[in-house]
Amino acid sequence: MTPRIVWLASYPKSGNTWLRVFLSNLTQGTAVPADLNKLAHSAISSDRHMFDQALGFDTGDLSTAECARLRPVAYRWMNAQLTEPLYCKAHDACVAADNGDWIMAPDVTRKVIYILRNPLDVVVSLAHHNQKPLDNVIDNLGDPGTRAARQKASGQAPQLEQILGTWSDHVQSWTQNELFDTCVVRYEDLRADPQGFFGRITTFLDVPHDSTQLSDAIKHASFDVLQTQERESGFRERPQNATRFFRRGRVGDWKTVLSAAQIDRVIKDHLPVMQKFGYVDESGVPVVAKANLENGQ
Repeated sequence: MTPRIVWLASYPKSGNTWLRVFLSNLTQGTAVPADLNKLAHSAISSDRHMFDQALGFDTGDLSTAECARLRPVAYRWMNAQLTEPLYCKAHDACVAADNGDWIMAPDVTRKVIYILRNPLDVVVSLAHHNQKPLDNVIDNLGDPGTRAARQKASGQAPQLEQILGTWSDHVQSWTQNELFDTCVVRYEDLRADPQGFFGRITTFLDVPHDSTQLSDAIKHASFDVLQTQERESGFRERPQNATRFFRRGRVGDWKTVLSAAQIDRVIKDHLPVMQKFGYVDESGVPVVAKANLENGQ
């Protein structure tokens, strides 16, 4: 079986949807921005409706563990139906189910793009997205038991439960994993040099394009365009309690939002990984991360 699934993996609010919109615009190649609610060649790995369709039965009454065991089965079935790459959003950490089977199914994985973002900015963005206090979000980023879309007793949730773990564990689970052919890109680099870093992603994925097509896809996926589309047509992935999905997308918002104590907590929890990816210096002081296209960071 030819692997055709490309995982677009990230901790929540790290630029995953932005990348998915860009790829949809590039592969569609239309003169106008792609419909935000009808993205081509795109899927969400935790979409329960897609999961149920792949398995052929309603999974609402299954436990979280049972769903986790069946997810690679569903992805293998999906892959068998594909004739071209499918770009699949994933917020899960790269982990195995309790039966030892890797949830993201390496045998049907073509490639992986992993996007990471400064956890200080992730805290701010997630707090707005989930309408939660900043301190609660900081707790979650440092909690190994953190889950997304935690399953309720009633079942039937639109999203499958996803294991996140700590922000550091999430990053390491993908960036230090030898199961997949992985391209690691920082959100900050995509913002600072979209032509260079989106270009690097498309080259890694072997997506045919010329400079004009790349520029158009970047323009059609800009935050101004996404905010306009969401304002005019809504966005089906926006949580019900959130006022908007595409809020600001800024780099360095944490500087004016987080207190010194909150900044210290995040750095203390994630110091080694933040140092590795250039978010703090050797002394643990936050720095402006400079783009490094040559070394892929």
